[in-house]
Amino acid sequence: MASILVLGLGRFGSSLARELLALGHQVMAVDASLGLVNSLKEELPDVVQADIKDKEALASLGARDVDVAVVAVGTRMDASILACLHLKELGVPRIIAKVASDDHMKILHAIGLDEGDLVYPEQEMAKRLAHTLSTRNIMDSLPLEEGYSIVTLAPPASFIGRSLKQLALRKHHNVQVVAVKDTLTGTWNPVPSPDALIKDSDQLLILGKAEDLDRLGELK
Repeated sequence: MASILVLGLGRFGSSLARELLALGHQVMAVDASLGLVNSLKEELPDVVQADIKDKEALASLGARDVDVAVVAVGTRMDASILACLHLKELGVPRIIAKVASDDHMKILHAIGLDEGDLVYPEQEMAKRLAHTLSTRNIMDSLPLEEGYSIVTLAPPASFIGRSLKQLALRKHHNVQVVAVKDTLTGTWNPVPSPDALIKDSDQLLILGKAEDLDRLGELK
């Protein structure tokens, strides 16, 4: 598992730190607010108060030795930009940053962060919600790069009792079923048999282009 430094412990940063810890990663969480740090000590075993704008403070925390640093202070552009700049100078192999605007994204990209490591949580959540609300059967959506998405689909009535082979979704709809979940047992089948019949209690995890998935989600 990776060693990950999380800078900024607002709702996004603290939630991320908890999830990473639950997944078994080694997490150091940092925030400038002593009150916030103290409130999280029972949940995060390695949480410290420090000024993330201070390069020496980051160095003293061992930033040079982490695998990944996440700068989760998108609304404080000055702190975000300085923290990212210092982390680059300290040689952190990968830096992921929350951004609050297109200008913020451009600045971080200009100082050397990869575009794919710039996270716009509010924008991505808005896209997911809009996509989910716009289609009949799509329960959740995760946008990927180059117009692709992964969606969770409640099978339309026309799918029930038919196999994946019979549906031939790749041929007819240009999408790929990557897993099937049985909602009655809560178990996922990541390698569904092409001969398995779709049940009304199933959920399908499907990869494809957004426009193809939208059309699929409108089937009855």
